[in-house]
Amino acid sequence: MPESCRPQTIPVPRRPWTLDRRRALPYIGVDDAASLLVAFSGRHGGVSRGPCGGANMAWQVGDDDRAVAANRRLLLEEVAGSGRPPRLITVTQVHGDRVMTVESRRGCDPGVWRHLEADGLITREPGPCLGILTADCFPVLLAAGENAGVGAVHAGWRGVVRGIVPRAIEKLAVLAGVRPAAMRMFIGPGIRRCCFEVGEEVPAALERACPALDVATIWWPGPRPGYGYLDLPAAICRQAQGAGVQVEHIADCGLCTADGDFFFSYRRDHGITGRQIGVIGLRAG
Repeated sequence: MPESCRPQTIPVPRRPWTLDRRRALPYIGVDDAASLLVAFSGRHGGVSRGPCGGANMAWQVGDDDRAVAANRRLLLEEVAGSGRPPRLITVTQVHGDRVMTVESRRGCDPGVWRHLEADGLITREPGPCLGILTADCFPVLLAAGENAGVGAVHAGWRGVVRGIVPRAIEKLAVLAGVRPAAMRMFIGPGIRRCCFEVGEEVPAALERACPALDVATIWWPGPRPGYGYLDLPAAICRQAQGAGVQVEHIADCGLCTADGDFFFSYRRDHGITGRQIGVIGLRAG
């Protein structure tokens, strides 16, 4: 098995990440994103009960809608600071490759967007925050230039095989009128190679989808025949670089959702769990 990432408590994220446990709803923020609203929530804080107990951010997991709304509002108040919290746009995620553009002419009513199926959101409008719900998959957030646009991507292994990350990068580049080389990318918490045992069909699918990817650098055979450990964020990074994002502009928080209890984890909790969220938006005003 690859080197474990099993500390007794969640580590303090490396810069540019910050984590303040004293908040009513602790979240991971980014130091150098003054023009942006960027955050990755955990499972602590919040008002949800039962298997989703804590700061569940998802509607579709059996939680009370009022609790979900309260958790989302609390996070946005923490992230945005003073003033009215921004609207939070999320969609129904389906492990596909659809990227949707959030813009005023289509409306920014969160109640409408939550029923639309997609795995990527982009916008160049200040005000709304884009959100990606996860419980082991990776939330990937994109920032294009100086206030030119932002994006949020749901990147599980199926979405990575379908090319959701480079698709979002390309669409955001066109929308914002910038080159991918001018983008920053933030990879939030997800299941890491220490805990992500998969069958050999997964690296095979990644290799077919991206022939330039050296699978030997992201997958290690394990003790069980036909199974091994996958480094999915490494594949995400290489796809992003292939789409033009500079490696020095990629920041990975390095935290594993299946390790410890700071995050919701679908695999660790046997499918009965809540969801954390990664959010990004352009500050209004």
